[in-house]
Amino acid sequence: MSPLPILYHHPISTSCAAMLRFAAERGIALEHRAIDPAAAQQAGPQYVDFNADLSLLMLVDGARWLTGTQAIQLYLEERAAALA
Repeated sequence: MSPLPILYHHPISTSCAAMLRFAAERGIALEHRAIDPAAAQQAGPQYVDFNADLSLLMLVDGARWLTGTQAIQLYLEERAAALA
């Protein structure tokens, strides 16, 4: 079985909270990693090549990196359908 996708997020962010609710409602398992915007972690060297818009919401699944609520939701729906 594939390892879980990693969702980098800040739990207080409304877009991040919506993503967490989306995944929970659909039973999509994710590994969660919090990002601290006060420390500008989303702009850190490990993210900057993949996170040009400095989003607080990033999904990593193997070599695939996604930002943006809609793109992540679409990807997770497609991934869940492919694994079913």
